[in-house]
Amino acid sequence: MLNGRTGAHNVLSEFTEYYKGIVQPHNAAVDVALAQEVEQLMMASSTVKENGNSYVTVGEVEKCIGNLKRHKAAYLDNISSEDFIYGGPQVIVHMTLLFNSMIHHCFVPNDFL
Repeated sequence: MLNGRTGAHNVLSEFTEYYKGIVQPHNAAVDVALAQEVEQLMMASSTVKENGNSYVTVGEVEKCIGNLKRHKAAYLDNISSEDFIYGGPQVIVHMTLLFNSMIHHCFVPNDFL
C-alpha cells in the first residue's frame, strides 16, 4: 500500500509519478554540451604528452570533480560525489595517478566497467 493505493500496478504508478518530477533525463542540448566538454578536455593543451600517450593532469581532475553534482546516491561501492568533492588535494592527486596508471598500462579494472 502506498498513498492509499494497493496492488503492484498502482504502487508502480505512484513511484513513476513521484520520480517523474525529480529525475529529469538528459535532453539533446545537455548531451551536446557534455560532448563538447569532453572534446575540450580531450584536446586541452594542458594534457601532457609523453611518447605519443596523453596523460591527465591534476588540474583536469580537479575541474571534473568540481563539476560533480552533490546530494546524489552512492553507487554499489558506497562512494558518493561528496567523497571526491570534500576529499581534498590528496584525493585529486591519487585519482590523477590512478587515471594515468590506467592510461600508461592500457588497463581498466573490471570493477570500473
